[in-house]
Amino acid sequence: MNNSILQVLLPSVIFPYFIQEHSNIPATKRGRRIACSTEILSEFLDKKKKKAPRKEYIRCSVLRKMIKLIRSATKSKIKIELHPIVIEILSLITANIEESRIMVEKNSLPFVENHENLEFKSYSDAFCKKFFSRPLAREIYKLYIEYLFIARTEDQRSKDLGIFCCDKTCNDHDCSAKWMKMKELLLKEVEEQKVFAMEKFL
Repeated sequence: MNNSILQVLLPSVIFPYFIQEHSNIPATKRGRRIACSTEILSEFLDKKKKKAPRKEYIRCSVLRKMIKLIRSATKSKIKIELHPIVIEILSLITANIEESRIMVEKNSLPFVENHENLEFKSYSDAFCKKFFSRPLAREIYKLYIEYLFIARTEDQRSKDLGIFCCDKTCNDHDCSAKWMKMKELLLKEVEEQKVFAMEKFL
């Protein structure tokens, strides 16, 4: 399949796509301790390559791109690499089109995006707790993280997230290990919100 950037017209009819929280995305092995976020972030550099990035900055980068993708998909046109994970994301959005539209409405986003929402000023923990209370949001997010770490090159991923695993002047052979820890950190965030959402109904 050609991975060049193409304009894709989403089909109006698509086979039903049921949200399954037990998707094929691999979970962290039981009993394995994930390094704390501060430790993981300290191994990366921000876009100026001067200091460690803030977790909220990375979260903002991911969610903004994900929301842009959802919004484009709900309008039936999108420009992105034709990768199997992207097709899966688009199928999920199309099968849940109304909820997807509601999820990315301007008034559903934090103040930084619409200058109206006084409840959430940014993509904070509180905002994410509400945003990821939707199973649909959690599933799209997990797929999007997989896309970033499977379909994108290290340079592309660095640009997407605005972070770097090293300054490229050192002979660092641990970049892959660092990126895997970052992936675990990003996936852990949505898993924590899933647990919170489940506890609300207990």
